[in-house]
Amino acid sequence: MDKRYGRVKWGKGNLRQRTSATYWKQPLKWNHQAEYDHVKWQDGVTDFPEPSPPRIFPSLCDPFDEEVPIDWLADFLDLIRGTPNLDWLILTKRPQNIIERIDWITNKEIHKNPSDENSLREWLVTWTCSDAPKNLWLGVSCENQATADERIPLLLQIPAKVRFVSYEPALSVVDFKKLLRCPRDHNGDGDCDFHKQGCPQIHQVIVGGESGPHARPCNLDWIRSTVRQCREAGCCCFVKQLGSNAVVRNDAEDDHQGEIAPLRLRHPKGGDMEEWPEDLRVREFPKG
Repeated sequence: MDKRYGRVKWGKGNLRQRTSATYWKQPLKWNHQAEYDHVKWQDGVTDFPEPSPPRIFPSLCDPFDEEVPIDWLADFLDLIRGTPNLDWLILTKRPQNIIERIDWITNKEIHKNPSDENSLREWLVTWTCSDAPKNLWLGVSCENQATADERIPLLLQIPAKVRFVSYEPALSVVDFKKLLRCPRDHNGDGDCDFHKQGCPQIHQVIVGGESGPHARPCNLDWIRSTVRQCREAGCCCFVKQLGSNAVVRNDAEDDHQGEIAPLRLRHPKGGDMEEWPEDLRVREFPKG
């Protein structure tokens, strides 16, 4: 978007871009179609299984970026509120801003239509105080241990029906053990059965290597460790890609550490599962 169209100037202090009004109307059409499909299923018009809500992932935005005008965020959250038949997967690098910016909207007059404004305000207050929207999946991205330690605990503090972590691009190994489990110590032994206690939890970890001509290495041991940790924690794991610079450790008899060697893949992003080791062919989704 920057090099090809000159529309994006990233970084603090640079103006953000917003897409057209026509573009913003698309989810309303998707929501109407999803509602229509579900009604047909309820009426027995179709023999197909109950349709799942379409998943919407706005991949070119971070709605909780402090550089985004607050009225844009209000419009965006109101769009989510008005499309209950869609599951929105919202990813941010700035979980520390979520509550503050939502509070800002609830305490200011954003919309010209008072009835719309009150509806949005009520929806936001319900979300942050008690009950998260059923159609909102909230996630944070991390690429190493430092960003995981910083962002995941903040995500666990925010009500959400589904919480996910995007561990991509994976740039170093991450120990998720304490981060995927309940932060409260109910039993006094550091181990809480959060599924029974109803505690906040991470429902999915997405992992992938970096892509592009200058991609940094992604060691398959990091991905393998993530799959194992997710299974131990009862968390879904989705291996997205191995990246453009996947590397493996070749164990040698005279060297317990082994040597790091590139993994030659035909797919430019390492996205063809047929080329992967079988134990990494894992793509699990939580139930919304």
